[in-house]
Amino acid sequence: MPLRIFQLKTLAGANAVGFLLGGSFFAFIFIGTLYMQQVLGYSALKAGLAWLAAWPIFVDYHMVALSFARCPGAPYCGHLARVVAFSRRVRTSLARS
Repeated sequence: MPLRIFQLKTLAGANAVGFLLGGSFFAFIFIGTLYMQQVLGYSALKAGLAWLAAWPIFVDYHMVALSFARCPGAPYCGHLARVVAFSRRVRTSLARS
């Protein structure tokens, strides 16, 4: 891959933002695991299972974010119902735990 493609400011900016978002997500998982093990007293297996139980929330959030990315006027395109449904699901799952 030629390095001159990074002379395009939009491409370089998108790659930098993607790198920072990916790094922040993995830092979130790492710090969250440390919190569960050291503060809450979870074992390594229990902390891993706690993250496994949270994956549907991550998937739902991803789907909502994709719907916003596809439609510039997302609140006016009918996606507000998805956001409301997502927030209800999060509150329901938090109330169960």
